[in-house]
Order: sequence, then structure tokens, then C-alpha cells
Amino acid sequence: MIFSCKSPVTNFQDYNGNLLTIGSGGGFTGIYNEYSLLKSGEVYKWNSAGKERTYVGKFEKKLAEQFFYNYKTLNFEQKRINSPGNMNYYIKFDNRTNEYKLLWSDKSKIDPNVLAFYKTFMQKINTITKK
Repeated sequence: MIFSCKSPVTNFQDYNGNLLTIGSGGGFTGIYNEYSLLKSGEVYKWNSAGKERTYVGKFEKKLAEQFFYNYKTLNFEQKRINSPGNMNYYIKFDNRTNEYKLLWSDKSKIDPNVLAFYKTFMQKINTITKK
């Protein structure tokens, strides 16, 4: 099983560990949606229109660890991608000391590893939110 419907264990506002966030937005509405993954596997959604963060579900801990591991192994912190456009996509990593952000648009030429990471993360998110 990849996900769980239990209530969150962690209060997002009190969480002080590493955080991996994937998001997209812009276009006609200008609205952004993002999903933040905690090391425990808990996932929270934020929407720029409502400006509130809500718990959406949980990945298995091994899957969460794999996303954090892949982020590090693929050296995303060393990449410099800042190519905003009309519709934007991003991956952020926050270790509570520094925040690293990869930002690209639908018109950008992007590293295939970054795209694969983003798409895989969003596929897993969809397994939680489409229940």
C-alpha cells in the first residue's frame, strides 16, 4: 500500500524537519497549488486562493524516504533552474536552514531527471487525492 487515510500525526505549523514541496500554478487564474511532504510521509496541500494548508494523506515512510533520497542523489541542490513563465512548476527543498527551489515554465527546456521526479511525485499525490 502506498498511502493511508489516517489523521495527521504532525501539526504542520510545529514541524521543523526537512520539507519537500512540489507545486504549480499561474496561467489565467494565477492560482498556485503545492504539496509538501514531511519525512514521516505526511502530505499537506496549500492553495494560494484559500491560503490555508490542509492534510491530504500519507505516503508509506519508505516512499517518503525515497523521494528525499532521490532529491539528494540527483543533486537538485546544485542545479540552478529559474525560468518562470505563464504556467510554472517547482520543486522546493527546505532543510530549515536553507531553501532550494527549482522553477520552470511550460516553455522551458528542463533536465529530464527534474521532470521525472516532478511527474512521479504528482502521480503519487494523485493516488492520495483521488480517493
